[in-house]
Amino acid sequence: MKLNIGCGGGKYGFRNFHCDLNIDIDKPKDKIKSFIRADAQHLPLVDSCINEIYASHLIEHLENPHLFEMESYRCLKDGGGILHLWLPNFLSVNSTLDPTHVQIYNILRIYKELRNVGFDFNLKFGAGSRIPKIIRKPIHILINLLCEELIIEGIKHTRACGTIESDRLRTQA
Repeated sequence: MKLNIGCGGGKYGFRNFHCDLNIDIDKPKDKIKSFIRADAQHLPLVDSCINEIYASHLIEHLENPHLFEMESYRCLKDGGGILHLWLPNFLSVNSTLDPTHVQIYNILRIYKELRNVGFDFNLKFGAGSRIPKIIRKPIHILINLLCEELIIEGIKHTRACGTIESDRLRTQA
């Protein structure tokens, strides 16, 4: 099952990720199939019931994004549930232009927050695969520090005894 959180009650309208369920705290302007009015920080779902969560330009609007991150982790299925996030980078004018943005993010902050909840981490933007591996990873990080929009996947894996796997930053080449 795919879930779209923050699906479009706001000024931008519906963002269609072709999800089975759509949630927003505001009533949508347009009729949305399978819509539930709910808070992203308190999801009305059972544990481990969702394969993928899509949240486009949501987290920067939340008073307590940690609650959203924990709720997403709780609702995603073990063994590969994915949280897809889009948010403005701190260097983007969009990070401060909208007065409803109460959080400002860079790649290091969102990485730390998602890792602390238990997610593994994939970055959308990366350096070319022909670049030697020894310098590719720092270039991946630099590209994502400087980009306009952060595009991230948080992946929930099964954890042995509730421990978090070794800290590693994986990127898509």
